[in-house]
Amino acid sequence: MSTCVSPNTSIDGQSTLVEHQIFKSLAEIFKESQHTYAGHRRNIALLKKIQGKAKGQGLEDVFNFMFCKITTKILPLKKAQVEGDRVVKLIAGFIASWERHVIKINAETQNDNNEEATAFSTFLNKFMRYTLRGIESRDRNVRYRVTQLIAVIMDNISEIDEDLFDILSWAVFKRVYDKDPNVRIQAIFSVTKFQQDDTQGDENLINEGENQQEDREEEDGENINADSTNATKILVKLMRNDSSPEVRRACMLNLVQTEQTLPYILERVRDSNAINRRLVYSRILKNMTNVFQVIEKSVLDKLINWGLNDREDTVRNACIKLVTIHWLNFVNGDLVDLLTKLDVMKSDVAAKIIEQLFETRSEVIEKIKFPKEIWGCFTPEVAFLLKCLFNYCHAKKLDTIIDENYLDTVEFASILSKYVSKGLSKTAPDFLFISQQLLEIAKNYDYSDEVGRRDMLNLIRNLLYTRNLNEECTRLCVGVLHTLAISEKDFIMIVLEIIQDLRDESFDDQEQARQKNKKKRKRAENNNEDDSTLEPDEEDDELSNEDGDDSSAIESFAAAVDDLVRNGQESASPKEAETPALLNDDALDGKILIKCLTVSRCMLELVSEQTESIIFSSLIETVITPAVRNSDSDIRNLGLRNLGLCCLLDIDLAAENMYILGMCASKGNSSLKAIALQIIVDIFSTHGTKVADGEGKVDLVAVHKIFYKILKNTDLPECQSIAAEGLCKLFLGNVIVDDDLFETLILSYFSPANQDNEPLIQAFAFCLPVYCFSHPEHQEKMCNIAPDVLFRLAMLWTDLKAGDGGSDSMLKPNVIFQQLIHWTDPAQVVGQTSDAFLKANYQLEFLKNLLQIYDRFERKEVKKMILTNVNRFFVCKEKSLSLMQDIRLKVCEILESDLTDTISSNSMKKFLANLDVCIEENNLANDILAKEISAVNENPENVDSTLFEHNLEQHEKNKAIIGKEEPIATNKNQPIAPDVLSSIDSTNLEEEENHENRNVLKPNETRKPVSGGKSVDFILPDLSDNEKDTSSMNDTSYDE
Repeated sequence: MSTCVSPNTSIDGQSTLVEHQIFKSLAEIFKESQHTYAGHRRNIALLKKIQGKAKGQGLEDVFNFMFCKITTKILPLKKAQVEGDRVVKLIAGFIASWERHVIKINAETQNDNNEEATAFSTFLNKFMRYTLRGIESRDRNVRYRVTQLIAVIMDNISEIDEDLFDILSWAVFKRVYDKDPNVRIQAIFSVTKFQQDDTQGDENLINEGENQQEDREEEDGENINADSTNATKILVKLMRNDSSPEVRRACMLNLVQTEQTLPYILERVRDSNAINRRLVYSRILKNMTNVFQVIEKSVLDKLINWGLNDREDTVRNACIKLVTIHWLNFVNGDLVDLLTKLDVMKSDVAAKIIEQLFETRSEVIEKIKFPKEIWGCFTPEVAFLLKCLFNYCHAKKLDTIIDENYLDTVEFASILSKYVSKGLSKTAPDFLFISQQLLEIAKNYDYSDEVGRRDMLNLIRNLLYTRNLNEECTRLCVGVLHTLAISEKDFIMIVLEIIQDLRDESFDDQEQARQKNKKKRKRAENNNEDDSTLEPDEEDDELSNEDGDDSSAIESFAAAVDDLVRNGQESASPKEAETPALLNDDALDGKILIKCLTVSRCMLELVSEQTESIIFSSLIETVITPAVRNSDSDIRNLGLRNLGLCCLLDIDLAAENMYILGMCASKGNSSLKAIALQIIVDIFSTHGTKVADGEGKVDLVAVHKIFYKILKNTDLPECQSIAAEGLCKLFLGNVIVDDDLFETLILSYFSPANQDNEPLIQAFAFCLPVYCFSHPEHQEKMCNIAPDVLFRLAMLWTDLKAGDGGSDSMLKPNVIFQQLIHWTDPAQVVGQTSDAFLKANYQLEFLKNLLQIYDRFERKEVKKMILTNVNRFFVCKEKSLSLMQDIRLKVCEILESDLTDTISSNSMKKFLANLDVCIEENNLANDILAKEISAVNENPENVDSTLFEHNLEQHEKNKAIIGKEEPIATNKNQPIAPDVLSSIDSTNLEEEENHENRNVLKPNETRKPVSGGKSVDFILPDLSDNEKDTSSMNDTSYDE
């Protein structure tokens, strides 16, 4: 790189000496500044002094040129060399100081075109244009230093020439797509200065597909506004799509926060980089003073929920610090005010926030007091805080605080009755919310006082009889009832009694309504009046027809259920056989049926002990079965959930209802299929395969077919994800071991038809590695189906490639093959000993079976993919000798018969060389072992009898293996001659090894340090009369 530059004009000796003195003075300052930041202020003053003297002597152009020339010395420095950063800081400080001086003079003279301003503008223009020559350099270090200089200078100046602005914007916008992330980061720092601070409500600012407004601005000559809009778009695009986390971080922290850009900034809370996620909480949300007004409550709930549940401790701690320190300080320590801003009646994370607050700031608990006077005038925020404090103290066993702040059981029951009655009688949601908080407290309240317990029991029973009690309150009441019950059996009987009373009350109301209708009809007949209204039975028929206007699949399902019920009742007594007809005539009111099912579901979810089916027989016959046969989808789904919960409590009941569950999964609509699949998975997880393959039970193969059809049906993505996740759990627990179904699972993961089903892909991405790495048997199962999976997917990829080019939606066979190799790697199994890992042969069985079907692959690129990845298989001397010999024979056949390219051939020869070494070591170990055994047999009295016990056992195993076939050395039909390895193209093989190991350090190789290098020497040799510099001030490039 040319560094010796001088003017191209003719100057005398005195001028040359002055110019050289200017250069040496500048060089001394730059040399001193690269060692420390401490003397920068003095050096900046010296630079200003030198510039002033040069200007006074008419050498302003010389100063400008020498300054640019010295700056080029730092451009080749790497990012890790802090000497370059110090010099850059010096340059930025000098320019900023000069600009402040110009602004001061402009203010004093009231003239912007004074001599000092002109000198500064000239210097800045020449320096920036001179520096911009290196922004297209091939050296990434030069590009980095140039963009760094531009960034720090733009950060320290307030105004810039319009022509220079256009040049800078063009150059910087181009560098944001540089291949080096460090260059992109510095370019982003410059682009942020082009943002428009006031977007003035431009709703389409971020929409990349709409550029009409920008085009109109360019046509009208409003380039600055267009650049501002374009800069924001570029930053948003890079923040969302750049591969470097540092680049995304730079965009996130420097993007102007507006109504349009804020959603994209907060989107980084789901970034793959933990630092970026942490900065959303520790920087973005922390610095927002109006966070509760700017961000919607639902979005804020998601942000806090993701932060508190993040897998990284640093992110969780940042989120906890945000809500427990910064937000609490923002409201001056007022918890009620904080809960008001969080909107506790709609927030899902307010309870977690208060819990974390109690955990991190325990002194807050002692300051919270609830006197008796406040119990009669609760607000939603106070009631919510009351519940959170009780739950925390109950979990931590802080009984003293509970005794000080909470009422006795009788008074608590009275207060609860008061708020519940107000919540049910009024439409105001506040009282209902307060009632729910008190019911939450009642679930874990102290009921040692029998009088208070009875009062609470009567209150809860009366609440459950209330028809307009919502689902959430019903769930809480059943939970309180579970606490109040003496035993679980007592709890079940109380709930069943409540359900029966609700049914009887409904039937009584229906009977009274029927009697009234009969009287009306008789009165109409006597008066010969033509009643235009429909009879109740006909009206019910019409309503049922309207509600039952569903798909043909649901009608088929309902018919199948009816057939199942009739078939199950053929052996019953005549009176029992008439029961369904009675149920159809006197069907429960829809609201009452939903009420009964809701209470039943809440009860069944709390029962944990295995219960006899006879206890639930009346519930199933009178409530659940009519619900499953109902035409209303909500009632049918709720009834099926109840049936599934009953099946989990009794294995015989589960076996009896597997057929109806299978019918729901195969013939129901999407929601019914999803529920049925969940129930089937839960039943197999709880009871195993005992519910199938027996007398009077469903066939296990039929269940497999249901899962197979669901996985193949791409029209039901939700059901696919449920089936996939459930099957992975069942395979992980070895409940289901069918190879064909397991192969269907793997094919579904890689199928291009399922690439848009994100829940399915996410379930597979987590479950399959867990399955393979949990036990060697699981890896062996994967090895058994892997060759066929790879062949099918390769054929599918070939068909897509030959068709309309849809292969882009599918992973390439190379990626799939590497994934299968990783899943079957014995070294990845958790808790496996090194000895077991070395002796595991199933991965080599995978390779052997794959090589046997090698000729069935059609496309050359697929064959090349197989051959270039064989070295990923682990081979060692502990592997099965016969297996290694079989693989060797197949490899030799491929090398002889198949016309492969150089890379594939070298890869196979390298694998063959490694394989031969392992076989030779295995034979050598067997020979040594045989000699040791022979020595033991000749002199048994001189050798410890247990010395070679392990080796003897191993020798017998190897002897049995070796005896099955002749050694390789005596095989006359060996496909490759013994000297085959000597003919390997050493040059190509070395190139291939270098290509594969380009990022691997050799054993004795050490990396050179990248920091702490030599300082930059800014002093150039003195100019003499005999040695003149032939370069000019107008050189167009210094990157040679």
